[in-house]
Amino acid sequence: MKIIICGNYGATNIGDELILKGILKYIDLKKHEVRVLSADPKSTKLMHGVRSLRLMPAGPKSLIKGILKLSLLRTLSGIKNCDLFIFGGGGLFDDSYPRAAIIWGIQALTAYVCKKPVFIMAQSFGPLKAPLTKIITRAVCNYAKCITVRDENSKLELEKLGIDKAKTKVKVTADPAFYLDEKNLLKNPRENKVQKIKHKYVLAVLRQGLSKMQIKALSDTFDKIHAKYGLHVAFLPFHNVNPDDSLAFAPFLNKKFVQRLNYTDDSAHIYKLIVGSEAVIGMRLHSLILSILAGKPFLALSSFDKVKGVLSHAGLSESFIDLKGLTAEKLCKKYDNLVKNKFSNMTKISKAKANLSQKSALNKILLTKFM
Repeated sequence: MKIIICGNYGATNIGDELILKGILKYIDLKKHEVRVLSADPKSTKLMHGVRSLRLMPAGPKSLIKGILKLSLLRTLSGIKNCDLFIFGGGGLFDDSYPRAAIIWGIQALTAYVCKKPVFIMAQSFGPLKAPLTKIITRAVCNYAKCITVRDENSKLELEKLGIDKAKTKVKVTADPAFYLDEKNLLKNPRENKVQKIKHKYVLAVLRQGLSKMQIKALSDTFDKIHAKYGLHVAFLPFHNVNPDDSLAFAPFLNKKFVQRLNYTDDSAHIYKLIVGSEAVIGMRLHSLILSILAGKPFLALSSFDKVKGVLSHAGLSESFIDLKGLTAEKLCKKYDNLVKNKFSNMTKISKAKANLSQKSALNKILLTKFM
């Protein structure tokens, strides 16, 4: 069987690469021919060991480039000759980036024009308030053969759009990354050495867009964690191109107990850094998912619905802190509770990991029905 997997791959986003890694584990690669639509086919092939094609162009420049380099013809041929089109997971449809809905709508539309069955897998939807985003999301989802989402809120968002009125097409599962185990995450490391951190540390995964008040709250919290627990803070970027996560670390780099780690897309390297930490303070969803897989205590800082939704689905809502109204007092109290209740938190995380792994496996069960 020939399968196309489409998603935000090859864009230097660790979370999306972990999603793809999980989806590939669902598939017997010896029996099925897989090609991945990617922003950077060479990078995707190197990282995942599968053939890759460039995404369908979504603007004049990429269209001209696709025509001149013949990548457009290769992608169209790949879609035309596939037996199944998997629209890989992530938060591709919301109001955060209006142009994103157009980019992903074009990918799905191409599959529908070629009359291919589309499986929308492990997506997060919402908030969906912008008229154009609603129109594109409704069009993409209406014709899909199967849809799985990562949380209940995403299912409700689709129901508001009139998707799945019979309530039979949309299933709540879990992120494909939850199907990975330690063996998968540590398999085939591409870097020989893990970046060294000499002291005990908290791993911080931040992203751009923090306000001055939020930066002040984080700065004061890091000071107190260092003073009270003797821990250093190591910053790890999860995204390397605009928006570059490393820019979010700049306000904290003047502190002597802070270390800025280099970006890496090696999942084995990242997993080891999380395992070696005392705790994770993360804004990126998959830094939290990797923390769950590693059984590591964490605090989630976000204003994104997808993060809150996934943690609620996991039964770990107490680890979530809304960035709106963030204060050092609130964050320090949460961290103190994290330390105080370390073992009970680890028990909750262990149960969540087992539950989410089972729910993630449902994606595979549904996928096998197409094979």
